Amino acid sequence: MEIARSGDRVALSILLHRRECDLCAVSKSPSILNSTYHSSPKIPAILEVVHILPWHFLEQKNKPETVQTWGLLNTWTSIDIQEWVRQNANSPGNAILLAPDVRALLENFYLWLDKVEDVADSENSYRLQVDPRWVALVHLYHGRIVTFQDHSSTGVQLPLSEALAIHASIAKALHASGAADFFRGVLKDKEDAADDFIND
Repeated sequence: MEIARSGDRVALSILLHRRECDLCAVSKSPSILNSTYHSSPKIPAILEVVHILPWHFLEQKNKPETVQTWGLLNTWTSIDIQEWVRQNANSPGNAILLAPDVRALLENFYLWLDKVEDVADSENSYRLQVDPRWVALVHLYHGRIVTFQDHSSTGVQLPLSEALAIHASIAKALHASGAADFFRGVLKDKEDAADDFIND
């Protein structure tokens, strides 16, 4: 656990594969590397570690629009997002194992998870929400209940409700404001920042 928290992406991936039992947390697509699932009706995928709130949120830019954007996002979420990421970025609680198509949706705030209270395991259950412009994906995912469970034998931390709530708040703010494209430009992950993180 401590290795993963220190930023070791390989260790974090191992933890998440154990926690999610080699399945995409949203679509339940199995890992293509796990022969146990070769007869699964779901299409296998190369599963990827996805940070709910990415490391590049810590990048400081001096452009006026960037400062204004972070001010708005912090106001909407009532949390200092960058400070939260600084403390929790590499925790299993800030990461999900996803198939590539779902990863793209989550990272671009086209898909988010809202907490639900009307199911048995409400503490770790969320309802998927999808940008209505993605009609095909709305039919696939919108309204689906996702319940996170730890399938490992070592007690791997589940996704933190705070991380998912912040992500959902940002997604809702983007779509409600009609400024999604502008904000995505400000929040976009630069390739060099991603490379620096992976090689950290």
